Amino acid sequence: MQSPQPKIKTQALFWLRLSSTLIDLAIIYCISILLQALIWKFVFADFSSILGTAFFVYYFVSYRFLKGKTPAKILTGIKVVKTNGEGLSLKNIVLREFVLKGTVGLFIPFFFIELFYPVWSILFSAILFVIILLLSLLILLIFKRTWWELLSQTRSIKISVSQGPTFKYSFLSITALMIFSILLIIYPFVSGKEEIKTSFVPAYPATKETKLYADFIKNNAQNPVDYIFDLFKKYDIVVISERLHPEYSQYELIFKLINDERFTNNIGNIFTECGSVSFQDTLHTYLHTHFENEDQLNRSTANLQRNSNGIWPLWSNTNLFDFLKTVNKLNGTLADSSKISWYFTDLAVNWETMTHEKYVAGYTNPKRDSIMAAHIIEKYNNIIVKQKRKKTLVIMNTRHGYGLINDRIKKKTIFEDDNTTAFLMKAYPGKVSNVMLNTVSLKYGYLFTPIQNGQWETAFSTLGNPDVGFNFAG
Repeated sequence: MQSPQPKIKTQALFWLRLSSTLIDLAIIYCISILLQALIWKFVFADFSSILGTAFFVYYFVSYRFLKGKTPAKILTGIKVVKTNGEGLSLKNIVLREFVLKGTVGLFIPFFFIELFYPVWSILFSAILFVIILLLSLLILLIFKRTWWELLSQTRSIKISVSQGPTFKYSFLSITALMIFSILLIIYPFVSGKEEIKTSFVPAYPATKETKLYADFIKNNAQNPVDYIFDLFKKYDIVVISERLHPEYSQYELIFKLINDERFTNNIGNIFTECGSVSFQDTLHTYLHTHFENEDQLNRSTANLQRNSNGIWPLWSNTNLFDFLKTVNKLNGTLADSSKISWYFTDLAVNWETMTHEKYVAGYTNPKRDSIMAAHIIEKYNNIIVKQKRKKTLVIMNTRHGYGLINDRIKKKTIFEDDNTTAFLMKAYPGKVSNVMLNTVSLKYGYLFTPIQNGQWETAFSTLGNPDVGFNFAG
């Protein structure tokens, strides 16, 4: 006759669980880093997919071959068993780790975040994470088991921490794995400090797809300055979608455009996001003033930039400062009829009555894009269309310059056509074009990632990173 299983006391084991989970997640992350470096030598795989696969395989292999333990659980002295105390079955492992923790706990929440917030909402993600964490903690404190344990008929129990070979091998393996992963992460910063400033590590692998991209660039691209002037042959308004405002090299392109005689002869008008409409008269006076020396010019330029930027008063690079000086000096060489006209578009600002609350309200104004578009439309209709030069260059940060969203994409997201360029495209159908300067993705806030995971970076790299311009179909 089989003896009955001893009754196991149910314990929450909160701190042991927490320690074990943090160590397990660190191990999984390190494994994923190493796998990514290996896989990306041959083919691209999204890091989240690698991480998710590593998560399931790690727990499955550990529970299957270490009898309900992981290397972290060996160190912390806990073990996962069935509710009745027996060892885990294959069904328990799959249900607990893949179906409940992996799919229900991680994949589904992140799927909905991706679906409704294609531009990553850190706040929404943090709120969702906190809600899930608090609910899981509440269930643990009430039932002494997590929700995935309740549904998979498993529990965690405390066991004695053995100082034998298994413990030592687990400790040494975890330590070696983490050290090796850390060295792999910091190696690019040590081996190529300059290269790390202009590239992403690890780089997207050279695949058949990136070769097609490279062939497309080679066969369809033209000089970026000529490319933009060709757009002006078809469109009256060309919008350049900036990278981050302070990035300087994009203004080297803009300086080439402004100093080209095709610009002064045929276009001659500029609108910028940077600059409050409250300082339009000051800008006009500045652009038509001849300064006796460089010091006077620098002082006047600094004063104008500081006062006129009600949203972005300062940043580390001098691109806007140099842009103002470039147009001032250019106008000094041109006849009155050929001088460049520059119009600010950002919200009105009064520094004498400014408060912190007003500043934040201006920066977060949900109607800011429509207001900037209205400023452009008013000047365009009342001034520019009545001139000989009826075309204009608009410079907006990408957030305000991307234009109308494709209907197929919009149906899958919460995107609305609420950016400045979209308003312009609706006001002037067929007369507005937007140019995206190759940039970084801000999907995860200021954790910069490459566009399309770096396919274009690799394609450009194989060609020697040429300066080119080209159209995307549609």
